[in-house]
Amino acid sequence: MHAATANLAIHEHTFIALKTTFDTVHAIQIGKLKISARKAAEDFLTAILNKSISEFAIRKDEPISFTVPVDAFEKYSKWLVDIANRAGHKNIRLIDEPAAAALSFGKS
Repeated sequence: MHAATANLAIHEHTFIALKTTFDTVHAIQIGKLKISARKAAEDFLTAILNKSISEFAIRKDEPISFTVPVDAFEKYSKWLVDIANRAGHKNIRLIDEPAAAALSFGKS
């Protein structure tokens, strides 16, 4: 592990388990900014989606797939789709994580 990232998992500004805490009131203080787990997750996913458009020339009409836990509740799945829609993506697919792992098994 790189020295600069070695302690991120225990750093006071690191959110842990965003999938399970995205809809809680859990927040951390970063300087004068207080940010919730949900806002941190939304900012992260929005940045990834925007980067996919600019760096990898992915068109907004191309399908984008998100993996979701088998027991993902409807609120979490809808939240993922809403974030993608706000970023301009309309062709969203959800696949459960075990199926995604099975589909990618042995691919390099």
